[in-house]
Amino acid sequence: MRCEIAWLEVAGDAATAKVVLDYPTFRFIDYLHLLKLEGRWAIVDKVYHREDRPAR
Repeated sequence: MRCEIAWLEVAGDAATAKVVLDYPTFRFIDYLHLLKLEGRWAIVDKVYHREDRPAR
């Protein structure tokens, strides 16, 4: 498996990240929404998509 943070956008105490996880026969694309709460970043929402693909 390979994992990559494709992009991260921060606006004050809110952020959105796109994370791509590659597996041999499929790929997950995660969109994570984060909030800075009491000085620490926390994931508050996740939306994902799965793409099937031929084995390598």
